[in-house]
Amino acid sequence: MKNIFENKSILVTGAGGTIGSEICKNLLEKKVARLYCYDISEYSLYRLSQFFKDDPRVRYLIGDVRDRERLERSVSSANIVIHAAALKHVSFCEFNPDEAYKTNVAGTQNIVDCCRKSSVDHCVLISTDKAVNPTSVMGTTKLLAEKIFMNAPERDGTDHTKFTVVRFGNVFGSAGSVIETFQRQIMKGECLTLTEKDISRYFISTAEACNLVLDCVDISEGKFTTPIFILKMKKARIKTIGERMSSYFKKNEPPV
Repeated sequence: MKNIFENKSILVTGAGGTIGSEICKNLLEKKVARLYCYDISEYSLYRLSQFFKDDPRVRYLIGDVRDRERLERSVSSANIVIHAAALKHVSFCEFNPDEAYKTNVAGTQNIVDCCRKSSVDHCVLISTDKAVNPTSVMGTTKLLAEKIFMNAPERDGTDHTKFTVVRFGNVFGSAGSVIETFQRQIMKGECLTLTEKDISRYFISTAEACNLVLDCVDISEGKFTTPIFILKMKKARIKTIGERMSSYFKKNEPPV
């Protein structure tokens, strides 16, 4: 498969997050000319800079996707934009629906408008399976974000930018995930918190998710119109994951 990222300028929003940072690492291996890491968190960008050290291709941009003026300046030099920034924690979005809307919906609209204005070649939205028949604020806002991407090219038949949506489920071990919670509880000797013992979720590893996102950009070039890529994931019971993690950490705990 041809490396469409080589010698291109790429901007990644939410670059300091679990998915965003892994995508950035993969992009540098694909010989990009310039990588713009865009994030609202100064600390997240600092951590990323420690990993990349003095790579001259990387630029760290502090900014919010809600800030259209800042976003417009940042997008203007990019050939491809990968939009990973979002408020993703279900409970936080549930109690802060206005903030979830501002980032996940209004922020996504800003991305689309800025990409169209700068004639970016390709823009990719990282979405979630919670956008399917949503029952939460987070899922609803991500569904709206998908709709914004899918309808963007219909505004103007001569539009230059291709818009692609990549949808996947829970990323195994991402920041704030149930895996992180279980590990903390096990290490402290606490009981695992389960809201429902028989509930199952679809999981995908961080590396696998990021590789597939970049593959989708490559596959969709010139072949599909406003596609949604739905990644195949493995299904697992949350209770089973907790039991196996507990067994693993207790077996491998350091000697006293």
